[in-house]
Amino acid sequence: MKHLDALAHEKGCYKLFLHTTWAMKEAIRLYESLGYVKEGYLRRHFYVEDFIVFSKFIKRSENGQ
Repeated sequence: MKHLDALAHEKGCYKLFLHTTWAMKEAIRLYESLGYVKEGYLRRHFYVEDFIVFSKFIKRSENGQ
């Protein structure tokens, strides 16, 4: 996940998104510990399962790098 953050920063991305199911409690804790926040829901997304959408802003320095 740290490599993904670094790669996203290198490519000029400002925000990352991911999603998981409600049942993945360990994954939810991991994502929240890494700074992701719940942003929304995908109702009946995959095999009629509801998903939680998480997002995280990529840290940018004052000079935009």
